[in-house]
Amino acid sequence: MRIEVRGIVKRFEERTALDGVDLLMEKPGVSVLVGPNGSGKTTLLRILSLLERPDEGRLLMDGLPVDFRSGHSAILRLRRRVMMVHAPAIMLTGSVRDNVEYGLAFRGVPRKKRMEKAAEVMEKMLLTGFERRDAATLSAGETQRVALARALAVSPEVLLLDEPTANLDPLSVRLIEETIRAMALSGTCVLLATHHLQMAESLAEQVLVMKEGRLLGGNEGLKGGIIGT
Repeated sequence: MRIEVRGIVKRFEERTALDGVDLLMEKPGVSVLVGPNGSGKTTLLRILSLLERPDEGRLLMDGLPVDFRSGHSAILRLRRRVMMVHAPAIMLTGSVRDNVEYGLAFRGVPRKKRMEKAAEVMEKMLLTGFERRDAATLSAGETQRVALARALAVSPEVLLLDEPTANLDPLSVRLIEETIRAMALSGTCVLLATHHLQMAESLAEQVLVMKEGRLLGGNEGLKGGIIGT
């Protein structure tokens, strides 16, 4: 999927969260969005995942402008090609397996195939044996791994991650970083937001810097002390 952002502006009351952002994502790989709290990283991810509507500018997918006023079914078709994993991750009521299978069930995948795919991705995320655990009882690291397994299960074309390793245990951090690399190698376009310059340098083929709602691009600004809070 080719995603293009042209002059996106997003305001929340008197605050401008995004101020004329341009972005092009067209190749598989990992791009990392860095910047301080309040710089607009999460807002940009939410617009790319079609969870937020911009006030100005255009979002194009495969060359076609997204009409945020179009019917639910049209937006839903696009949303199914893009997955966003929040931080902290959002768990649905029910078991771990219920959560991992959710996207597959929503897409009408037969139960047997859902169970097979869920088992496959849970093994990758070292979650085998967690199938019947209540998702509400998981640790922060386990929760984030379940959320990523849920995203993996539906094989998204674009994966958006908001602070995917923040405050997690070393095992979860390692697994998540390895999974991100593997997804990029398999053809997924990954965009993740983080405060951590070390993570950006470790994973990114492209580093994008945000400050005060503007995308500075490239590695511009990395030496200016804008990373972190």
